Amino acid sequence: MFKTGLIEFEAVLAVARRHSFRASAVELGMSTSALSSAVAGLEARLGVRLFHRTTRSVSLTEAGHEFLAQVEPAIAQIQGAMSAINDHRATPTGTLRINSSLGAARMIFQPVVCEFLRRHPAMTVDIVTEGRMVDIVGEGFDVGIRPQRTRAARHGPRADRIEAAHGGGRVARLFREASATAHRRRVG
Repeated sequence: MFKTGLIEFEAVLAVARRHSFRASAVELGMSTSALSSAVAGLEARLGVRLFHRTTRSVSLTEAGHEFLAQVEPAIAQIQGAMSAINDHRATPTGTLRINSSLGAARMIFQPVVCEFLRRHPAMTVDIVTEGRMVDIVGEGFDVGIRPQRTRAARHGPRADRIEAAHGGGRVARLFREASATAHRRRVG
């Protein structure tokens, strides 16, 4: 099914291109009656008929030609933008911003960052080491990492662990997966 949020415009473009409601409905993955309702709804809002319809043919009215000339480039541009944004969903790109203490960075980042960048070559990693706690979301970080001593470490052998907070983004999840893979390679 076609899901751009522009179905009325898509319906008009398809009918103008195919000169057929049935063929246009198949192209858009919808029923002929739904397509007809979409076109009729747009015509009602515009207050003008866009198509001449008979039982055997469909053609644009003069108003339909003028309307199509105006909206077709805009719809193509919107479709291009939607297609381009889908590329971000398929492959992570951009910069992963990490805020960390220097100790946490030294303990875990070399193998983890190398694995992450191997898996996602279109990404870059920006590691900021600071001695202060920061609002990772407020300051634009994807992940914040700090060492934290566990209760066992306070009362016995050193058992420090790393506490990680993340902004909830997809890139942070991918980074955590790369971290787990790097850990399994070191252990296994």
